This record gives sequence, C-alpha cells and structure tokens, in this order.
Amino acid sequence: MRDDLYTQARIEDLKTHVNIIMERVHQLLAQQNKSRIEIQRLIEGKTDCIHKKPDDCSDTNYNRWQ
Repeated sequence: MRDDLYTQARIEDLKTHVNIIMERVHQLLAQQNKSRIEIQRLIEGKTDCIHKKPDDCSDTNYNRWQ
C-alpha cells in the first residue's frame, strides 16, 4: 500500500514537471513568432507542415500523424 502511494505521488510529481516544461516550450516557441497552430503541431509531432502556412497543409499530410 505504501509503495502504491509513493508511486502515485511520483506520477503526480512527474506530471507537474512535464506541465512546467511544456509551458516553457510554449513560451519559447511563441517568442519565435510561431502561430498557435504551428506550436500545437510541433508539440504533437506534426512537423511536416511547419514551414508552410497552415492553409497550405493538406489534410492528408496533417492527418497521417493523428
């Protein structure tokens, strides 16, 4: 039981750290004038369309990552 509580506390701690890191990534990308769509695609690993305007990305290219 004690190990379960420790594991759960560690998971919550790691989630907090991930959220802090992702917020910092978001801030750094925003400083580089990335659009919200581009930032979301970078975070999700959908980087094949980053160099183009969002409208230029075909649904096929975008959806293949989902």
